[in-house]
Amino acid sequence: PDNLIMTFTEIFHSEALGPRRRTPSFVILVTLWTVAMVKVVVPALNAATNDVFLEGSPNTKLGPDSSLNTQNTLHKPDAVIAVAGATAGVITVAPDEPPPLLSAPVSPTRVVRDTPATKTGTDFEDAGTTNHVAKRSTAPNERLSPIVPAVVNKRVNIVVQLSGEMGNNMLEIADGYYKKWTLEDKYGIGADIWLMHQENPKWTKGMSNAKQCFPFTRDMDFAKGNNNKSITKRAIKKNGVKDIDGLVKRMKSKSVTSGTASKVSVPFLYSGSMMTLSPHLDRYYDKIRNLFRFDLNNLHCCDKKPHPDETVFHFRNFAHELRQDKVQRLGYQELGPVQGSRELFGHLSPGSRVAIIGRYPYQDNTQRYADILRSRGLEVRLVSQSAMQDFCFLLEAEQEIVGTSKSTFFMLAAALTKSKKVHYYYASPTKSVRKKQLKKRKFHHPDLKKRFRF
Repeated sequence: PDNLIMTFTEIFHSEALGPRRRTPSFVILVTLWTVAMVKVVVPALNAATNDVFLEGSPNTKLGPDSSLNTQNTLHKPDAVIAVAGATAGVITVAPDEPPPLLSAPVSPTRVVRDTPATKTGTDFEDAGTTNHVAKRSTAPNERLSPIVPAVVNKRVNIVVQLSGEMGNNMLEIADGYYKKWTLEDKYGIGADIWLMHQENPKWTKGMSNAKQCFPFTRDMDFAKGNNNKSITKRAIKKNGVKDIDGLVKRMKSKSVTSGTASKVSVPFLYSGSMMTLSPHLDRYYDKIRNLFRFDLNNLHCCDKKPHPDETVFHFRNFAHELRQDKVQRLGYQELGPVQGSRELFGHLSPGSRVAIIGRYPYQDNTQRYADILRSRGLEVRLVSQSAMQDFCFLLEAEQEIVGTSKSTFFMLAAALTKSKKVHYYYASPTKSVRKKQLKKRKFHHPDLKKRFRF
């Protein structure tokens, strides 16, 4: 192409051409250049990308069989692999022999033609980087997001900034895992999580509770980000990206330095948000519940148990802990006992059991709730124990749990409980705010749709 350009330029600027002949010459130049692009440059680029297509071969199936890295891919004789820009080849494999390995393609595009997976939206695996084989969920007719070519064999770090106590910490860690799984599943980018605690000393209590009751956290270093010299305020400002799209865009446009055991990647994802029920829990419901298994046999974590037919009410009682102006400004309003007994427990018949748990079980607001519910003929008991034992109480409830969505403690328990029903609410005097909150609670996972009521 460079030689063609030089030749055309010399002809166009030749003194032998008069002004009248330069316009037709320019048309000829453009025409010849277009032909050169179509015949020479485009085929060369296609050959260089080395995209892999599967056409009418035995491995065009749903599920694990569709992955180029699985044992089932080429386990049938005469599997045909057509490689773009190259001659199609036939690889014959004896039924009792393991299949040959295919190197992972580096193209940003993965296409599976004329297979059920491209039409039904069923999960199937795709050849990804050498670090991870991405399993992706696609909606009908949805094109898979491209794997970023520059990050093959690269790994990024997700620095999770922790805040508050156990409920906040666990939801922030869950959000970190949501981002990790999204990077791996959607973009084929491997990711590792680093934790970074807050400056307030109460982080130690949150860490202690987490490590005692959530086994997966016992090997996690809650101060790794704080003690690492490569994570400074300047580094966070320069190399910390706060969302997945921004990280992927940055990785496409600039070089990537993989993270190591002692040094954070450049760039890295700086996460300070918490997991939400939708879309986070909705998308990775089973993964999150499996990861956040609770140690039910630890007396520090579990003590008293709810009755099988008992409704468990977690009364957070923000009004006792915070000033009234702060409660209203932050949206921490909770239903009072009269309205709450009608809207949260109106479906219970006289004689039904209710257990009230919370941070302040014998405070006046809690006592008023118990008295109003008893006046309706309900059997009410106040349960006093540690915070982690209250959490276990919510997890072990079988009938129903009730609480405010503003409590991270309750929302984490709602995500992990085995209760048949989860009744959670958001209180606000403003109708538009209530409508906005309702729109956020649209679930697709069948278990969430069946059990959760907002």
